[in-house]
Amino acid sequence: MNIQRTTRPHRRHGEIRLLEKQMRPEVIERCLQFLDVVINQIIYQENIYPSNLFQPRQMYRSLVYQCIDKDISSYITLCVASLKDLFSQQLSDMVSINIIRNCQIPIILRRYLIELHTMHDPCLRAIYDNTKQLMNQLDQIFSQCIQTIKQIKPLECSNYTKGWTFQLRSCPDGKNNKGISIGEIFRKQPIYKEFVLINQQGDLLSNGKQTKISSIKSLHSERLKLQFMCEDDKYEQEKFQQWNQFLLDQQETASDMTDELHENSDEQEDEKKMNRTINLDSDSLVDRYHSTQKINRNGDGNQYSSDEDNRPPSPYSPDHLGHDPDDDDEDDF
Repeated sequence: MNIQRTTRPHRRHGEIRLLEKQMRPEVIERCLQFLDVVINQIIYQENIYPSNLFQPRQMYRSLVYQCIDKDISSYITLCVASLKDLFSQQLSDMVSINIIRNCQIPIILRRYLIELHTMHDPCLRAIYDNTKQLMNQLDQIFSQCIQTIKQIKPLECSNYTKGWTFQLRSCPDGKNNKGISIGEIFRKQPIYKEFVLINQQGDLLSNGKQTKISSIKSLHSERLKLQFMCEDDKYEQEKFQQWNQFLLDQQETASDMTDELHENSDEQEDEKKMNRTINLDSDSLVDRYHSTQKINRNGDGNQYSSDEDNRPPSPYSPDHLGHDPDDDDEDDF
């Protein structure tokens, strides 16, 4: 009778060995890094900010974009940092990146929902010889989630009329199985309170009657269960498109009015130039008329013959056209 023996695979040379108590923070750190990448990618492809504020980089075998603006990056870092204690204490299991309409009362147009459940070994002294394999599994499901997000068509907008907010969902009772409450975390970091708004009444409104889940991706590894969803509010999106069209129409009207003003201004300028030309010709004729009248008063019998000193030269006379340039520098153009 043959007895099959199962042997634990030998640890490869240079393989990192971690205890369960070391593995948990490593997994949490990987999840936080993933969420940082996700937030940057979402606000880039949704055209929340100008594209020149982002630069491409390679993450999870995908080309993603990261914001290089200092203030925006700092806020993203704050959002992700708020999850560190909550995830590690199992006080939160879902985050939401909300695309909102920028107006007096911000309205949620779309939610990117990511649910994360880390899996623990109850024994903190459990040893893992396959650390690299476990981390590769995490990177694989992160890569698949990124690819799913990149396939989502962004909401149309003009003049950056969209914004974004970050929210997270706390556990139902506000406590974990060890009795640690979310209030204890907030006492240490009060600023994190502004993120715990999901599924609660707040300043961000959503019309739940016409929401639609447009994308779902469920992924699993030995250390993590991940579910991605994209929730669209069709009612608010339609109103948002109507508002964008209104803004475009206003811009076109303003552009047409500006062009018309420029045309009128050009016509007025041409008219002024013409008037200036006419006035110059009239003045010349008037001067010549007064000169002729003066000669007549002096008793000259021939009104067409005059003293050259008393009559201003005509710019069109043959004598003026044929004079030496050295004699009259002012007429040399």
